[in-house]
Amino acid sequence: MDAMLQNIKLKKKLEYLSNLAIENQELKESIKELSVTVEELKQALVNLQNDLRRKISEEDILEAIVCAIEEVKEID
Repeated sequence: MDAMLQNIKLKKKLEYLSNLAIENQELKESIKELSVTVEELKQALVNLQNDLRRKISEEDILEAIVCAIEEVKEID
């Protein structure tokens, strides 16, 4: 009877450890997927920053042209 109880306890522990191993593997896979997503978001942010810098630069150039045209009009 005692050996049977020990056997049941060992089976339960083995099942528990097996479930933990499965959950651990699932978590590792989730972390990998999240890492990829984070890297993609970082790249998207860099792209947005570059686009914004380019847009600001274009707006500055346009503003300078408009100011120059206004100055020429004032001179005439």
